[in-house]
Amino acid sequence: MDQTAYFAQMREKRKTEILISARKMFLTEGIAVFNIQQLARNLDISTVTLYKYFKNSDDILKALQKQILQDLQTDSFSDTIPAGKDSLDSLQQLLETFYTEILKRKEDLSLLLLSEWYLPSKEAKTASILLPYINKLEPAFFSALKQAQTEHLLKTNFDISDSLHFFQQMNLTMLEHIALIKKTQYAKKKKELLQQIHQLISSYILSIKK
Repeated sequence: MDQTAYFAQMREKRKTEILISARKMFLTEGIAVFNIQQLARNLDISTVTLYKYFKNSDDILKALQKQILQDLQTDSFSDTIPAGKDSLDSLQQLLETFYTEILKRKEDLSLLLLSEWYLPSKEAKTASILLPYINKLEPAFFSALKQAQTEHLLKTNFDISDSLHFFQQMNLTMLEHIALIKKTQYAKKKKELLQQIHQLISSYILSIKK
């Protein structure tokens, strides 16, 4: 490895260390009390060194946001339609599996909402930030609804386009709710949250079922 490649590798390593430490601070202390000086002390480096990597806290938050969304693109959500008793049962299993996966990404959701609140509005909107999570599931969701319609399991006046819009809004609300739960309370509330999600999905299925 030549010297240029070595220094580039070391720079990326240091940048990763900074982001890991900053992520922990944002999640445990909140962005309101986050400061570059404390981050530098936690990393045992000077603020001058830190500023060589990031200009300010917004710059760090943008980097974390970008990292999360890139990871999402390469992550494989379970979007295969499960084999259920019928297509509506499969749809319910699909949605519950999706939320089981989402709950594993609770910290990512919280950081994305932080970026929506604290970065300039032109750079982050809740819908545009969280929609990639929903869009991961949408093709399988649409396919399951079409199959249910073919099997005559849905109400006569059922409109798939309207249902997709409702689905997006329902998921967006739930994702925000998950993201807003404090880290210290999350372990206690996770079981209750899973029950709420199950009830919500069951109610949705009942509302579209013939």
